[in-house]
Formats: sequence, structure tokens, C-alpha cells
Amino acid sequence: MRLALKLVSAVLFPTAVIAAKASASEADVPLAEPKAFEQPAPAELGVRLQMLGQELQEKTGIALSENARIFRLQSEAEAGNAEAVFQLGLAYETGRGVDQDYIKAYALYKQARDMGITAALTNLAGILKSGPASMQDLELAHELFQEAANLGDYWAQNNLGLMYLNGEGVEKNPELALRWITEAHNAGLAQATANLAGFYRQGLGTKPDHEKARFLYEEAARRGAAEAHLPLGEMYEFGEGGPADLQQAIQHYQMAADAGDALGLHYVGTLYEEGAGLPQNLNMAARYYRRAADRGLAQSQYTLGRLYLNGAGVDQDPEEAIKLYQAAADQGFGQALNDLGVLYETGQFVPQDTARAIAYYEAASETFPFALTNLGLAYISGAGVKQDVDRALRYFEQAAERGEPQGEVFLGKIYLEGFAVQQDGEKAISYLKSAALKGDPEAFHLLAWCYETGTFLNKDLEKALELYKLAADAGFPAAFEAVERLSQ
Repeated sequence: MRLALKLVSAVLFPTAVIAAKASASEADVPLAEPKAFEQPAPAELGVRLQMLGQELQEKTGIALSENARIFRLQSEAEAGNAEAVFQLGLAYETGRGVDQDYIKAYALYKQARDMGITAALTNLAGILKSGPASMQDLELAHELFQEAANLGDYWAQNNLGLMYLNGEGVEKNPELALRWITEAHNAGLAQATANLAGFYRQGLGTKPDHEKARFLYEEAARRGAAEAHLPLGEMYEFGEGGPADLQQAIQHYQMAADAGDALGLHYVGTLYEEGAGLPQNLNMAARYYRRAADRGLAQSQYTLGRLYLNGAGVDQDPEEAIKLYQAAADQGFGQALNDLGVLYETGQFVPQDTARAIAYYEAASETFPFALTNLGLAYISGAGVKQDVDRALRYFEQAAERGEPQGEVFLGKIYLEGFAVQQDGEKAISYLKSAALKGDPEAFHLLAWCYETGTFLNKDLEKALELYKLAADAGFPAAFEAVERLSQ
């Protein structure tokens, strides 16, 4: 199922920086000394037992080239070359050619900054903002980004804008955030152009302007900002800022996926799963979901788990499904938490454990209102828990308050029948109509029954037939007989 509300952070992008020489700062910006922290153990490298001679030669050549580059940078840095000091810091920050070491990177960037490399200020701030937790200092990061931004470093301007937007190390100020992002955009930073588009799309620090947002995303994408493709695809799919164009949307989703964007991979997977603009192919859908799931995207972990549970596009594997559900649940993904609750409540593929099911439902209810309905059903039936009708009603009411149609349907049935409450036709019809407006087939069926029998509504067989047909079209089993009966 396509997500009606896509989980996209339209303006929050990585704070990676590029080396850029600029005029030196005369101000002596105080820098905190980095705290010691435990360096994570490097991942073990897999070794192929057989390797073609040419491939071995190429890989050996690359390694020798990297070693030579690091040796050259070290020699030039020792000779006082500021750019070499900066590049050596970049090597230690990224782990390119040397073991990754943020403390060494920090010290080298500090040295390069003192030698007049403005970009070193930006990279120092980047470590203080997004580096290891033991080195983070958002207030100092803000000061350094501000210093570099004032000197014209467009990466610093971009990142300073994001700090003002999110209130990181400084009070939130969307208008000032917009100003600095605009500065970086005007300086030619494609990523800032993509961020600026997000400001206009969401109305951050300015009035929403979808037409301008689409134009800016187009510009950012043309200039190589891979992060522009996914939101641009959304705008084409849903007709934001211009005509809808599914094929254009697919192209941009595919480009986002090709760049390794997890959500782009997920979107392409949903298109293959549903056959929307692409030939339906569950096997291809599973492949894209797997790539996104391996990148840690919770909704892909959940969706791939669903495919494994049902054996759709992949061989049925309940154990893998539950593993994927749990991975998504560990990130707080509500639907995965809810579905794990269902499995434990019913004992399907796992040992039946009602207490565990209730815990999953409660955790899911924070972001997935349908879990409140499941809690209500558990307590109203007393299956595995002590029956508590009042508590069940409270859960159904909470679900209805959050617009969950099944909760509204159950409240409608309760007030329609007067089950453990005073029968109340007005409340019953109100809840059922609200659920029907959301397309719930059982709500259509119950309203049709009210019209057919004259229960709390004026008897009207024509309206009853119309609603029964809607319920039947949505696949509600009991509606088929009613349509046939009234049609005769």
C-alpha cells in the first residue's frame, strides 16, 4: 500500500562538507579540546578465495595509490602546507586511506583553521554537531558555523540555516534559517537549493509556494543534488506546484533509488507491488524493499516482513517476517508493533502470549491508532485478559478521537445495540457516518441496515441499496446478499 503521508524529511540533509579555501579569520575562535572516546572496532573484511589476476592488480594499485596519497599529504603537512593539513584531516574523518579517527581529524582541522583554511571551521563544526556523542557540542558547533558562514563558506551557511531551523545549539528561528539557506543557494550550493525548495514546500519561515518549490527542486536536481529527486517525485505524483505526472515521478523515484536513498527504494518497491506506472512484479518489489530494509528504513522492514509472512514475491518465511517486524518495531514503527501484537494474541507463528500482545498494542497506539481498537477488542471480549467493558469503551473512544474508522464502527455498533451502555441512536449514527466518510465498508453496511429497517433513520430502501452496493464493492461479505435482495 502506498503511504498517503510519506515520511520524508524534506529539508534535513547530511552536514558533510567539502574542502574549500577561503580568506583566513582574524578572530581567535576558542575551540574545545576533544574528549577521548572508544574507537569502534573496524568491520572485518570478507576475502574472496579466488580472484582474477587483473582484479587483484587493480585493487593493489588502488591501495598503493591511497597509501602514496596519504604519505604525500603527511609530508606536505609537516612542511607547513595548510591545504595538505586540511586534506589529511578529511582523510581521518572519512577513513579514506587511514583508520577513521575523529580525534586526529579534529586536531588537524583545528591546525588547518589556524593556518587560514575557512573550510576547516566548517568541518570542525560538523564533527561537533554530528560526530561521536562524546565530542558533540551544539553551541560551539553553531559558533563555528556562524564564523565560517560570515566568511562566505556556503556549506557553513547551509548547515547554520538547518541549525536555526531545528533549534540545535541556538533558539529556533525559521526566518533566519531561510536567510542562511538562501545565501548558500545564491552561492551555488545545489544541496542548499534543494533545502530551500523544502522551505517553500512546507512554508518554513515563509508562505508555502509549491510552484517555486518544484522549480527549485528541478534546479537542484539538474545541478546534481541527489536528495532533490525524491521530493520532486512526490510533487509530480501528487500534482504539487504543477500538473501531476506519474511517469516523471517514477523517473525521479528511480534516480533517488539509484543514489541509494532508502525512501526512494521503498517508493519504487511500492510501485512494483501495486503495478502503479510499472508492471506489477512482487519479486522486484521485494528486492527494492530489501535494499531499503538493509539501510534501516522501518517501513520497508515492515513491508518486506509482510511479504515474507504471506509468501508474496518471496518464499514464505514466518521466521524472517517476524525478524523484520521486530527490526521495524525497535524503531517505533507503529504498524509493525501492532501486527506483532496480533501475532502474539492469536498465536500465529509464535507462542500465544496475550500479555505480550497487549504490550505491543500499547506501544503501537502512540503512532498507530488502530492499535487502540485492538486494545478495545481485547478488553471487551476478555480473551486472555480480564474483561473490562468500560476500559474497552475508553480505548474505542480514543481511537475514534484520532479518526480511526474501526474504532468508530465498534462504538456505532455498541450504541446501536445498547451493549453495556444506554442505547443511543444519535451517537450510533454519528459514529457510523464518520466511519463511512472514511470509506469503511462495515459502516456502509450498518447504515444501509438502518435505512432498510428504519432504525434511528427514516426508512429509505433506495439509500439502503446504494449503501449496500458501496459495502459490496469494498468486499464486505454480508452486503452481497442484501444487494441481491433489495435489487429484486
